[in-house]
Amino acid sequence: MDDGITAGKRFEFEKEFTEYANRYVTEEYREAFLHFIEPDSIRESLKTDTIITLRYLINRNGKEAYEMLRMAGVRHPEDRDDHIVHAVGAGFTDIDSEMRDNLAKSQALSDALKSAEQANLAKTAFLSNMSRIESGRIVLRKEEFSFRDMLEQINTMVMSQCNEKGLNQVRDKGYGYRHG
Repeated sequence: MDDGITAGKRFEFEKEFTEYANRYVTEEYREAFLHFIEPDSIRESLKTDTIITLRYLINRNGKEAYEMLRMAGVRHPEDRDDHIVHAVGAGFTDIDSEMRDNLAKSQALSDALKSAEQANLAKTAFLSNMSRIESGRIVLRKEEFSFRDMLEQINTMVMSQCNEKGLNQVRDKGYGYRHG
């Protein structure tokens, strides 16, 4: 770090890491960070895991970035007579671009799922109304409606089905859309 701990430097672990958390770790991640760095928590986690990690968001000089803190026991508990970790190596890693890519992909998948669910509901309602019309259980009547909303619903259903079949939308010289 630019203004604190450097490789190989001895320092008061809890004091330095708590100051780091209070200074840089964003409020939504701070409690998890402080729990992660508690010596008892580290010791307990390293009983079963060789390396422990925490991903969190920092705000340094008004700029947010994701980091990861990794810790590992210098000697594994099973290599010691008392089976306790006494020394820990720690490393900070800048994972901002990786995290932002993953968050964007996750959001895109979530949006696609919502769109597919809406299209499926529209298709189900449409098919249900077609069965009722064909069976004579529904009466058609003349009334005003939003033509634009109807076209958007049809477009949502058709686009969903095209996407499921791997068909891509292509603009056709301003005359509309065609699928190929």
